[in-house]
Amino acid sequence: MQNFYTHNHMIQNAIFDNDGTLYPEPPDVKERHMSAAISTIQPLYPDKSRDEVAALIKKSQDEYKSSFGMFVADLEDEDERSYSLAMLRLQHYRELIKLAEDNFFDLDASPNQEMGELKASGLNLYIATHGNMAWTKFSVKENGGLSRYFNDSNIFTKDQAWMVGKNEGPAFYEQFLDHMDIEKGTDQLRGRNCAMVEDSVKNLIEAKNMGMMTILISQDVTDETKPDYVDVVVKDAKEAIKAIQSSNIARALQLQTTANNFETSLKTQIMPPIPKDLVRKYGEACENKDTESQVKLFGKIMEETREAIALHYKESSGQAASPIGNHIQVKS
Repeated sequence: MQNFYTHNHMIQNAIFDNDGTLYPEPPDVKERHMSAAISTIQPLYPDKSRDEVAALIKKSQDEYKSSFGMFVADLEDEDERSYSLAMLRLQHYRELIKLAEDNFFDLDASPNQEMGELKASGLNLYIATHGNMAWTKFSVKENGGLSRYFNDSNIFTKDQAWMVGKNEGPAFYEQFLDHMDIEKGTDQLRGRNCAMVEDSVKNLIEAKNMGMMTILISQDVTDETKPDYVDVVVKDAKEAIKAIQSSNIARALQLQTTANNFETSLKTQIMPPIPKDLVRKYGEACENKDTESQVKLFGKIMEETREAIALHYKESSGQAASPIGNHIQVKS
């Protein structure tokens, strides 16, 4: 049974990293990346073997924290250096695409249907990735057809952030939120209505600083060992999507039971309306501090709301709705 987190705000924007998040990377992913990098750099050193070029790339990784940083370091003009680095990255991903055409994506793990249900519940979907556009568009197409949800308009890459990473201060997320047309407020919590899903824990630090719900995909980190800036730990993208849905359902429920104004609170929802009789009973259980009834009623509310979302997705897409069970535990 999974512990449940309720974000302080309704989630309107679901943001996903790509590599290792929307798909589990194959066991030989590092070898494929290195092979692509070697094919990218070797034309610069035609007299060197692939092993010798690999050694140079590893040196660049150690000294410049980048596979290609060493190969543009001698360029004095910053714009020329940035352009050359972008061109090397572009060629690297072209080579990687060739190596990823077979046995790279696990289609059974693709969150295709879950993503459709998330979109059907009214959320905006985005990808924020350190990869480039060509690779990301290729991978969402090959990864169970996720390209139906992601395109040039809602994919944001490291290239668009002037090669600044998510773990290098707030610049990446600031530029990404600009891309999303989210206005800067009077406080720092500009991302309060966003959820960020990542497989790299350090990439969530700045996301949390901006008020986002932070979800880590990990097979090793647990609720007990996660850092404070991580709200939820899940095993894959499918669980991450359910965590976002569950948070919104619970937040809407909080608004309904505290506001006692159904019409106002329902306007804040990004999902089908929660049955009023269940809301009333849940509110009474909260007032009476009846934890057992809270758990049962919350599970019922979660189940009915998710079923409504799945049905809407089924009707709008012509696909079968996935079975949704009650596996959430309420923190009293």
